[in-house]
Amino acid sequence: MIRSKIDYGCEVYNSASHSVMKKIDSIQAQALRICAGAHTTASISGLQTEIGDPPYELRRKSLITKSFLNIFSLNDTNPTKKSLQENAIYDFNKEKIKENQKPYCVTAHDTMNKYNVDTNTVYKCKEFPTPPWHVLKPQVRTELTNIITKKDSPHLIKSEGNILIDNKYSNFLKIYTDGSKNPENNTNACAFVVPELKVKKGFKLQNHVSIFMCELTAILLSLYWLEEFQPENTVIFVDSLSALKAITGSIFKVKTQIIYDIQYIYSKLSKLGLNIILEWIPSHVGLSGNEMADTAAKKALSIETCITSIPLYKEDIKCLCKNLLKKNVATILGK
Repeated sequence: MIRSKIDYGCEVYNSASHSVMKKIDSIQAQALRICAGAHTTASISGLQTEIGDPPYELRRKSLITKSFLNIFSLNDTNPTKKSLQENAIYDFNKEKIKENQKPYCVTAHDTMNKYNVDTNTVYKCKEFPTPPWHVLKPQVRTELTNIITKKDSPHLIKSEGNILIDNKYSNFLKIYTDGSKNPENNTNACAFVVPELKVKKGFKLQNHVSIFMCELTAILLSLYWLEEFQPENTVIFVDSLSALKAITGSIFKVKTQIIYDIQYIYSKLSKLGLNIILEWIPSHVGLSGNEMADTAAKKALSIETCITSIPLYKEDIKCLCKNLLKKNVATILGK
């Protein structure tokens, strides 16, 4: 109850004087002492280390960045977004403004630059071209989840996968998608392959993208490819069960912007008379198409230029900020 009240409006009062902000910090200190049952003389840094609660300054910056992203991802005509981009008054007086009293938009921009995030690549919300009630839910099938388990041998899993692919989809054009992430240098890529047509498409994605988003991007790009060639019957094999579950969710409850794009392009293709099915298959068991997609995605990690048509979704940046906040907290509390 106390934290929610302190969080509310932190974007505004973050530029207050140091003496005013000390009062906010004292509330956190008092609350931590009560929670830990500590003596009134216990140091705040020691309590933060003991409980694992970050310094409130870091939490404020995280909340400011999240709210800034929500506004910055709006359409360029939004008046609130326009006001945040106009820093003429600050630029004129910045030499007189203290480091800890920068305005909201400047603090958010500085945080973004610290995390090496180019705000120009952030996804801009646009008016959905189709009313939500006209959007068709994609045909997603996960039949193999009822047949195989993780405890089964790879040979059995591969056999069941090949039976599904060869018997059920013999008359379908088969597309395999996959995403890849290298945690060492934080590079990301995705790919889709069409073995029958000898098509292999690999795409380097921007940094800070989650593996979940890589999988969804591969599906989206394969649908764009289908829009151009328009085969009558197509099955897209995906090895990410979480991505397929997200796609089948209600459009009114979607929180990830790329899901809107997938559902829209799927509806558009379905209304053209194309029959498209998304089917789950297991990964790393030797299914040839899936292995080809996996190889293509890993190879795309070494591509120098990122694909520019796929923006950086705000959900990924928020996740990045959350992870970096945890690292900063661990560094500070570990000292």
